[in-house]
Amino acid sequence: MPQAITPLDAVHLIARTLSSNLDPDEAMRRTLEVAVEVTAAEGGAILRHEPEQACLRFRHVVGEKAGELVGYCMPDTEGVVGRVFHTNEPSIDNDAASAPNRSRRVDEEMHFVTRDLATVPLYYPGGQVIGVIQVVNKRDGKFSEQDLEVLGVVASIAAMSIQNADLAKQAERAAVLQYLGGLAHDIGNRVTFLTPSVEFLDSLVCKLLAGPVDADHLARFCASASSTLRGMSHGAQRVCVYTEFLARAAEGKPILPRLARHDLAKIARETVDDLMPKARCCGVTISCVSAGSVPCTVDPMLIDRAIFNLAINALAETARGGEVMVRVSQDGDCCALEVCDNGRGMSAEALERVLAGEAISTKPGGIGLGTSVVKKVVDLHQGTWEGESDPGKGTAFRIRLPLAQEASREG
Repeated sequence: MPQAITPLDAVHLIARTLSSNLDPDEAMRRTLEVAVEVTAAEGGAILRHEPEQACLRFRHVVGEKAGELVGYCMPDTEGVVGRVFHTNEPSIDNDAASAPNRSRRVDEEMHFVTRDLATVPLYYPGGQVIGVIQVVNKRDGKFSEQDLEVLGVVASIAAMSIQNADLAKQAERAAVLQYLGGLAHDIGNRVTFLTPSVEFLDSLVCKLLAGPVDADHLARFCASASSTLRGMSHGAQRVCVYTEFLARAAEGKPILPRLARHDLAKIARETVDDLMPKARCCGVTISCVSAGSVPCTVDPMLIDRAIFNLAINALAETARGGEVMVRVSQDGDCCALEVCDNGRGMSAEALERVLAGEAISTKPGGIGLGTSVVKKVVDLHQGTWEGESDPGKGTAFRIRLPLAQEASREG
């Protein structure tokens, strides 16, 4: 780096560095290098405050002890850095040995001699102090007020970059949490059949234990229990297949539908059967209507998922005494699947966003992941998705799928 760099040059260089596509840590390290060079110091450090530990940690270090100091932590009340952090006042200490609050611990542990220091607080716009920047041992002469002023400018620019990086990390964490919450919500919807099934089995056992058991009573019990357990096993298998699908989606792997000839009406009836216990809990009638079988080339797991998500949302939007209906039919060279309800409906804007595949929800606590999955399923089948809604009267969604596609297997 040129020796004749001016303070103004340094500010421009730092601004260019921070506006580049560098990793935030690398950008901070280069910013510190510029600060050290423009103040003609032998070394320097950026220390970030960690409130949980009440310490100032060396995050970036330039100089001969950089390798040993990175990660080193000092109590946030110790030394010149602690004083500057708490007072929010920049400091020049050209006689380090007599500096107020001077700590010799770092020098002793690192076998280093500190002659002079220039230290400025590092704070977000608005005043929250998040650490300090410090340069040590002026190569020629002593640190001046100009050095301190330039260091303050460097700190201000660096703090804005750190804030942006921190906000980006917070947004990323929030997105991950929302995504994980969405998966948990969606899988939770898929296993709603388990609770009523277990409760039904429990009631059968209670009746069996309540009194004398004759052969007919035992036979009916065994038949009911066997039927319920088969349903639970079938549903659990579908959950396993679906979680595999979600895992591939989360890992960014391609999702190829396992297309084969299936009866769309049968898939819809089985999905509606799974939702019967949930509908009873909601006090809503749910039914499936079709004029016989509707052969169609589909991935049954994905189609089941689309029907399930649309129907579970319809149940949530429909008041007690209301109705949700799933209709399956052939419509020319397409098979048509419709899920309609007489619930509260939604605005035209919300409907447009749902049909576009945005993960939104109109119910409290919802995140809308289900409808975004529906859009994905429709696209994977090269189908179309449309709908209409009338606030206060209900919503109808229609999916149209080509009757025949080339059969394939997921790779």
